[in-house]
Amino acid sequence: MPASTFKATVIFPEEQGLGSYSTINAVLTLGDSEPLQNSHSNDIQLQVTQDLGGKSVETAIFRAMMRSVPADNSEVFKDVVIKISVADSEKLVIRREAEFYQRTLKPYYGQGVPTFYGLYEGTQCDSLDPNCKKYQCTFLVLEWCVDPIEPFITLGRKFRCVSKTPANPSKCPILNL
Repeated sequence: MPASTFKATVIFPEEQGLGSYSTINAVLTLGDSEPLQNSHSNDIQLQVTQDLGGKSVETAIFRAMMRSVPADNSEVFKDVVIKISVADSEKLVIRREAEFYQRTLKPYYGQGVPTFYGLYEGTQCDSLDPNCKKYQCTFLVLEWCVDPIEPFITLGRKFRCVSKTPANPSKCPILNL
């Protein structure tokens, strides 16, 4: 099944909207759709459940419940994270992150690396009115793995040093290994 045949709709509760936006309709533009292959329908629905903040004004990160319908017509729900951007510069950053998940991290899905459910591009609308002003957006969908750790800057020096040199922690000068 070509990746572009998968469609996603993101639904925001009024209090969780990206600005004042309420829905996003998009198609899968990057991803081999492997995690969605058993889906009876090519449509997934992402119901936003929590605002996780974002790294900038142009990018927002949300926790959501992804709903798909497998071939046996039962509903499957998965806890996911959605990273969304409307700014061109941030869209490129999200695309690069998605490419990294797809090309480099794929062998490690489920082994400390969240499953990548694809990069989607589409339009978001600031109301349910079909004539509303539409904005182009890009978002990636990842498996929700665990609650976030503390902000990096608040973590201890040893942890920060080791996390910057994970391949060889002995190169971290503050550790006595």
